[in-house]
Amino acid sequence: MEFDIFRRHLSIEEAETEHMVSDKRLGKKPVPFGFQHQQWPKLVSKIKPGDELWEYSSDKQSWSQLMGSKGIILCRFPRSPNQWPRCHDIRPGTGKLGKVLHKPLS
Repeated sequence: MEFDIFRRHLSIEEAETEHMVSDKRLGKKPVPFGFQHQQWPKLVSKIKPGDELWEYSSDKQSWSQLMGSKGIILCRFPRSPNQWPRCHDIRPGTGKLGKVLHKPLS
């Protein structure tokens, strides 16, 4: 996985607004991230000063091999430009926080 997976920087408000889901099983009002909604506050609670939310998508080759991945990740960038960021996402289908890059955020 390379740094070119990062597509666009997002604010919390942008991420929620752009990923609203309406489904009667979720209630009368739309909720951000649909059935993954319960994990969203957990991800947001990990945000510290300097952290960033990014939209990501794996490369074209991974998609052509039916192994593509995309979503929203919370990244903590290291001070050294030679180190990888540490990132978290919400794993589709599991409702659990997962790690995308490096080790989990603390």
